[in-house]
Amino acid sequence: MDSPAKTVADLLAWGKTKPGGLLLGSPGAGTPGHLLAAKIALATHTPIQSIHYRGGAPVMADLVTGRVDFSLASFNSARSNMDAKKLRALAVDAETRLPALPDIPTLIEAGLGAYRVADWAGVLAPAGTPADIVARLNREFVIAARTPELIAKLTENGNIVASSTPQEMSRLVADEVKDMEQLIKTLGLKVH
Repeated sequence: MDSPAKTVADLLAWGKTKPGGLLLGSPGAGTPGHLLAAKIALATHTPIQSIHYRGGAPVMADLVTGRVDFSLASFNSARSNMDAKKLRALAVDAETRLPALPDIPTLIEAGLGAYRVADWAGVLAPAGTPADIVARLNREFVIAARTPELIAKLTENGNIVASSTPQEMSRLVADEVKDMEQLIKTLGLKVH
């Protein structure tokens, strides 16, 4: 952990003075970490060069050794290196602090506002599934999401457990698609 960044503000300030800007370790082009870093770079005018790897493990190897300056990694991919004090968490991309990292501020608390890029899981059914089946699946998953054992296991792994209605999920997906299409267009990324 030789990085001079102890906070998100430190990281961004360093990036503005570091020749060539910050080097981001990304598990691949178009991944949530890559897109979130792009949003932050655009919003803060911080030069960030993305180095794309084939997955999270090689990112962690190069982050720990200092070949890249930072990563917007999943909790599970960074956890063992954080526990070993080889990585320092600066912020979490969530609306509230994670129970597994109660001392780490959210990006909003770190002064960045709501620059979230979704990295969530949802339950989907094929188009045309009868409404009564969708409603029943939703009820059952909401019940499961309130199970203390499930909540404990998921929060231990850095997740926030939430449930919604099929209509709310549809709106979330539509909003995210619109937001990501605009970001991809702004960045000039090619969709394959």
